Amino acid sequence: MRKYWTKEEINILIHYYEDKGGIGCINLLKRTQLAIRKKANKLGLSTKATFGGTPSKKHILKRLSLSRGFVMCAKHGYTIHYLLSSRSPVCLMCRRRWDKKRSQKLSRKLQTNRLQMKRYKIPIYNYANRLRRTLRFYSHGEISFSKHLPYSSRQLCDHLENIKKQQDNRCPMCQVSYDITGYDIDHVTPVFVAKDTKEILQLFALSNLSLLCPPCNRHIKRDDDIKARHRREGVIRCH
Repeated sequence: MRKYWTKEEINILIHYYEDKGGIGCINLLKRTQLAIRKKANKLGLSTKATFGGTPSKKHILKRLSLSRGFVMCAKHGYTIHYLLSSRSPVCLMCRRRWDKKRSQKLSRKLQTNRLQMKRYKIPIYNYANRLRRTLRFYSHGEISFSKHLPYSSRQLCDHLENIKKQQDNRCPMCQVSYDITGYDIDHVTPVFVAKDTKEILQLFALSNLSLLCPPCNRHIKRDDDIKARHRREGVIRCH
């Protein structure tokens, strides 16, 4: 329901809008900033307070230098503003508050990223995340690692760690240590030969999973793609 302006509200707006601006009048009038600004425009009122816009020269109380001066802020009164900054010329106190919030947000994000990197170095999470990404790609997000595969992350980790131990921590093709090259989870029967969801699940069984170094894994998949290209229909997807 539309709320009409009373004479008392208009008088308050005329008296305070010039110094406090739209934000400063919100608590006085119990109206939104947009409604206050629209009414002020109809009444021909202007404000000295700035909210991220470039302050007019007539609103600068005192110029300290070419790039700084005292300008009215709706929250802090007359404070130092950056007048020729590439960033929005708001008051120095507002900028410090915003920068503090931004640094806290970045700090939380950095902590989250560091935690994820620590988890990724743990084999049980590393194996599960690698297989989860591959499963999501081939099933287009229809198959869930935790819901549809018949084994847990711990069982997957035990299986692949046992294979790595049997391989003496070396790629069985080039005999280079996994500590040097890293490793890929290899599907003995490539997943791209699957024609439906049921076959995809069968190819993600533990018996079809092994380990290879990345160069050898890419070499095998490239040869398999060439051989399969003549008998497969549709788009050929790399493994």
